[in-house]
Amino acid sequence: MFDYQLEEKESYLLAKGRGDSVSHEEWNFNAEKLLRETCERGHKRLLIDRLGVELQVDAFDVVTVADHLAEMGLHQLGLRIAVVSDGDNALFCMLETAMTNRSFVYKVFRDVDAAREWLLNC
Repeated sequence: MFDYQLEEKESYLLAKGRGDSVSHEEWNFNAEKLLRETCERGHKRLLIDRLGVELQVDAFDVVTVADHLAEMGLHQLGLRIAVVSDGDNALFCMLETAMTNRSFVYKVFRDVDAAREWLLNC
């Protein structure tokens, strides 16, 4: 089972991934829930910390999740999303491209400080 532990920060919402691995279905469900929760809490900036969380997904899943989030209209929420991951860099670069191509402001990092700086300074 996978979910996020949410922590309110002054200028953003921090979501720390919890769980051993993430299937395509869990990822899709949790991504939508997380974006909606960010807005409900009044935030426009979201830092997702996935360090140590293994994704059990492939390239098709990346596109499917990005398409689903866009179809739900979540790209229109005006969120700025920074993701920190130590996983498969090629997969996360593909995710960044897929999300950006669907009008999300989304960037992937390997370092929490760099992600926070990008999130808060733009």
